[in-house]
Amino acid sequence: MAGDTKTCTKCREVKPLTEFDYKGQRQVERRARCRVCAEKYGVRGGGGFDGPIGTRREYHQRWYRKHKQKILANCKTYRLGKKFGITPERLEEMKQEQNGKCALCEKVSELALHVDHDHATGKVRALLCGTCNQMLGMAYDQPALLRKAADYLEGHATSQ
Repeated sequence: MAGDTKTCTKCREVKPLTEFDYKGQRQVERRARCRVCAEKYGVRGGGGFDGPIGTRREYHQRWYRKHKQKILANCKTYRLGKKFGITPERLEEMKQEQNGKCALCEKVSELALHVDHDHATGKVRALLCGTCNQMLGMAYDQPALLRKAADYLEGHATSQ
């Protein structure tokens, strides 16, 4: 008879096996929670969540807000290493070397400086403000096109 019962991991009650759903399609192993608890708390509850299924979304939203800065810092660190091969410490050194200014326009950016790199080699060049970084990107990093644009602007300059 002991094989015909199971203890629910949520409510801790000993119940007949028929009160537990099967795991997967093969119907070999039963779930850890009885049907009542699985319905009330969710079959895949866990990760610190211990409430009714209706509040699961709110729980995850609160968790994300609480850990947002750490998550974003980890994402930034990962991107810097994966895309540019530099560490956050090296990024900070570059900012110090440039005195917090854009390498092109030499303005202090209110927003974060962008890591400029050679798209062909992947080599990091300097830190740029968003405007200068977009300008180089729109010119496809072609010096000849930028020279032509400068000549165009100088040729059409209005006298002041």
